[in-house]
Parts: sequence; C-alpha cells; structure tokens
Amino acid sequence: MVDSPLYRFDAWLRDESSYSRWERTRVIDLSTGLTVPSDARPLPTDFRIEAAVRRPEAPAHLWLNSATPDRREGLELDRDRRNARWLIERGGGTDALPRWFFPEQPAPFAAGLLNLIGRSAAAGFALVLATWVLAHVIRAVRRIPTVDLEKALSARIVADVLLAAWLVAAAVVTTRAYHQLPHVLDAVSYTFQAGLFAAGKLALSAPPLVDDFRGPFEVLWQGRLFSQYPPGAPAAYALGQVVGLGWLIGPLACLALIGATSWTAGVLFGPGCGLAALGLGVLSPFVLFQAGSFLSHPIAAGLLAGALAAFVAGERDGELRWYALSGALLGAAFLTREAASVLFALPLGARLLATRRWRPLLRICLFGVPFVLTYLVYNQHLTGSPWLLPRTLFNATDHFGFGDGIGFHTRHTLAAGLANTDELLTILQFDLFGWPPLFTLGLLSAPFLVGRPRTWDVLAAAGFLAFVTAYAAYFYHGIALGPRYYFEAMPWLLLLAARGAQLLAQMARSRAAAAIVLGLLALNTLLFYVPLELQRRLDLSGQSGGVKISLDFVQPSLLGPQLTNLPTPSLVVTDDWWLFNTSLAPLNCPRLPDCDVLFALAGTPEAVSALQAQYSGRALLRAVNRAGHIQLISPEGAQLVGKARRG
Repeated sequence: MVDSPLYRFDAWLRDESSYSRWERTRVIDLSTGLTVPSDARPLPTDFRIEAAVRRPEAPAHLWLNSATPDRREGLELDRDRRNARWLIERGGGTDALPRWFFPEQPAPFAAGLLNLIGRSAAAGFALVLATWVLAHVIRAVRRIPTVDLEKALSARIVADVLLAAWLVAAAVVTTRAYHQLPHVLDAVSYTFQAGLFAAGKLALSAPPLVDDFRGPFEVLWQGRLFSQYPPGAPAAYALGQVVGLGWLIGPLACLALIGATSWTAGVLFGPGCGLAALGLGVLSPFVLFQAGSFLSHPIAAGLLAGALAAFVAGERDGELRWYALSGALLGAAFLTREAASVLFALPLGARLLATRRWRPLLRICLFGVPFVLTYLVYNQHLTGSPWLLPRTLFNATDHFGFGDGIGFHTRHTLAAGLANTDELLTILQFDLFGWPPLFTLGLLSAPFLVGRPRTWDVLAAAGFLAFVTAYAAYFYHGIALGPRYYFEAMPWLLLLAARGAQLLAQMARSRAAAAIVLGLLALNTLLFYVPLELQRRLDLSGQSGGVKISLDFVQPSLLGPQLTNLPTPSLVVTDDWWLFNTSLAPLNCPRLPDCDVLFALAGTPEAVSALQAQYSGRALLRAVNRAGHIQLISPEGAQLVGKARRG
C-alpha cells in the first residue's frame, strides 16, 4: 500500500516523514573541538557524536559503519520496548550490550501530543469548512429535494434494522476471523475462568504436571488454579456457555453499548444526535473487532453504557429507581474492570456533587456497594485476603505508577507514559471510525472548536480525558484489536462524535451536507479500512507477527466451536509456547484432567514422556503447523487427524 495515493495522502496528514528522523547530527573531533563531516573516513581517534531524534515511533538507529561491509555498530532507540542499547552487527549476526531505559525526558513526548492535538484541531476546522462549502453548493444548485432526515431515518424500525445488521456482521467476524475462539492471551484467561464458573467452580484443583496445562495469566496458589482477573467478564461468558452461546456474549454486549449510547444521545441532544451516535457506533471498526474478542472490554463497556443511560433517564424523569439501576450497573462494571468503572463514574459523580443532589448520589452508592463487597469476597475465597488481588499474586509489579520495579519493562516514567498515550491516540484515530488520520479526533473536538460546548459535552470530554490521563500511569499500552484500554470510554467518544456531526449540520444549516461529508469519510471505512483489517485479522492473526492459524480439528457451530475427528481419550502436545497459549489452552475443558481430549505444552521429549506416563491410556497426538493449518499427527507421523478446510 505504500505507493498507493491513499497511503501517501494519509502519510502527508500524519507528516510521516518526520517520525524517527535524526536531525542536527554532528561529529566533533575531541582533540581540536572542531566539527568534522559525518561521513569522514577515517573518523578521528577521539570523537563525540551529537544528534537529536524527532518524534520517535519506529526504532531509530544511528550507525557507525566499518571499512568492511559485514560489520557496523550503533545506537538503537526503541520507545515501544523501552530500550536504548548498543548493537554490534558482524558476520550476519547481531549482539547487543546491556540495555538502559528509554525514554526519560517527558517534554519531547508532551510536544508530540500537542502536535497531534493541533493537527487534529486543523482537521476539525477543515470538516466545518467542507460542510459549509458543500451546503452552499447544495443551496446554489437547489436540485436536491428537501428531506427531513430525522423523520426519515430515526424511525425505530430503521434503528432496529441497523442494529440487527451490525450484530450479524459481528457474528460473522467472530466466526470467520476468530473461529469463535479467544486468541489474545488475556482473553484465554477469561474463558478459562468462565469455564470454571459454568462448571460450578471458582478454582481448579491443580492436576498432576499442572505447568504443562497452565494457560496465560493463570495463578497457581495453594494447589488451585484460577485467572488473575476479576470475575465480572468470566461470569458473563459463563452465562453464555451454559446455553452454548458464549461466543455471542461479546457482540451482544457491544450491541447494548451502541443502542444505549444512541438512546442517551437522543435524550440529551435530540433524535438527530441519537441517530448519528447509532450510525457512528455501527460504523466503528473498534467496536466491531473488539466484540468477539472474549476480552473484558466489551462486557464492561456495555455495562457502563447502560449505567450512563440509566443516569440520564434519572435526570429526565427524576425517579430514584433509575439511579439505583445506574449504581448497580456501575458496580457490575467494577466487577469486570475496576479502574475503568471508577474512571467512567468520575464525571457522573462530579455532576451530582456540583448540583448537590445527595439522594441520587446515595442511591448510586447503595446499589453499587454490593458488587464491591462481592469483589472483596471473591478475593478472600481465592487468595485468603479481600485486599490481595489474584493479579498481585501472578505479578506484583503489574500496577499503575511511576518508578523502578514496575511492569515487564522494570521501570515506568512519565515520558514512557506519554509515549503510550501517543500510541493509543494514534491507533484510536484510525480504529474508532476507520477514517484517514486526524479527522476522527477533529470531529470529537468540534463542540469545542466552534465554541458551543454544552454541559454534557464537557462531561463527555472529561470522561474520555480521565482514561487518557490515568493510563499514562500504566506501563503498557495494551494495544490488541485496537486501543482497548480506551474501549470503556466508547460511550463518551460516541457522544462527542455525534455532537460533532450535529454541530457540522447546524453550522452549515444543512443536514444533507454534513451527511455527505461524513459519508465520504465512511467510504474509507467500508471500502478500504475494514476489508484490510479483516484480512489482517483472519485466522487469529491479529497479534504478534500476524501468523495465521487455522485449527483443522475445530469446527465453528451455532453452539460454539466443536472438536471433530479426534479419538478419545487422547493427549495432544506441542512444544510451541505461542500456539499452546493462544489457541490450544482454551480447548481444555473445566474438568481438567478429566477431559476427553487434553491439550498440553511439552517442550522436551522428557516432558512428553512424563505426560504419557501420568496420563496413560490416552492416544498421543502432536500438534504441527503446516502452512498455517494446525493438524494433529500420531508420534510416527503416519496418521493425520483433522481434515484441512478450504479458505
């Protein structure tokens, strides 16, 4: 795509040539203090190199080339891996000296964020101008019939059709691209705990050779195995598993997210704004690809959208029962994603405090507290203390904050947090609506650019900025199928975007002009962005390396993925850590090891022999990757199990 006109246009919008660019590079001869040419051969015996790197994004390298072409040494700055290190390339191999942490200076990254905000504001003004010009063209031509879009398109049946069509699309993505299976490491942990809940268990008694069956983010504590995550999302997926529709729970939660936010926008700003929120939610690739992920984000976002709708209903009707429902939904969201629910609730609490409405605030707290108590009791049962989180048992460095000893990078700084923020906002401007860069953030800022923000515009912006600010203090960007740490802010984002669309129409005094401008942007979504994203994420490939995987012995069905053509009982082994943790571990049943088919990670022949001895009487099969198709073979390699599928 690099040479396509569309990519070049997007690159121009982002000023892509300025990323990871070395500037003001000079070599100083230390014996004379004079600057020498950077390509001087040979370099002085003693010298210093001074250089600045602008807007680091991809790893940036500054090389010293030797007289022979097979050797060079140089500095690497990699903001994503938090590495600054000296590399030595020789004889076709690369050696690296011990790393030091990068980045440490917050000012350049803050400047980069200001640059993004400024360019996005310019894009927002461009949208206003384009809509205004188009409106004047329409009025000059006067050949377009006048249509009341609100009356024509806001009918309940049209909204229901849009939502139904979106649910079908999400089900297709979940089935065709994700094979109704989790493939993000966190999602595998959620489905493991969901299986336990569906079987009536809170934890699994550790089976013999437990490390061979232990999946990602599973805590082994006092002879029991359980997920590190809170119980909300596993409970939701467990309810789906009970009726055989666990794979559809995420899409249904996102359907609730879109529908509830559309209703909220309609109540706050009118039917046209509600319709815009509905259309933008249905259009969003972010929502579409998160829906079937088996992550906690769709569940939490659906609950929070419902909490916001109930809060707005309480303001409209003045009935305390709506605030009670809002509190309960906020509490259920806390059981699902603790930090996100607190961040989402901050603007709502601030509104009640500012207006001194104590009774609604008390009602929200009263109906949210039982869920917090459930959270503490759950911790008590698993870890022995209500205050000791399973996450802490799994990794005590996994928490918010700055300093040493935090996260897998071993350190977190404000500069690193701002780098994360830049990554999250960069992918958000693409994934939120699938538009070319800058225009998404420009539309979100429209209520403030044109000087017409209302109270709820400010609350929505504050709600989103709460997520942006808080996650700068987390050591990892968490990007998987989009900037997922911002997903619970989707109700705020859809409200801001819908208000932006409404203001475009108001400024131009033409709904048709606003619809045409946003419709042209939507063509990029439907004809370019979504098809390529779908292709990139087919067969569980939306993760590291983009490797496609198709499990030939698993068939999707209405009641979820089914194992086919496997002898029982059997033991399936692999020495591929990534394959086991992203694809095979979710196939183990919650009665492990009393499953018809056991899937295990065995990295050595000795580990395989130990498994055979412990679980004798089972047919031994080995999972092998053949051009992206995972097939099962006997130890002799003679018998193939699982028939390759087309496509």
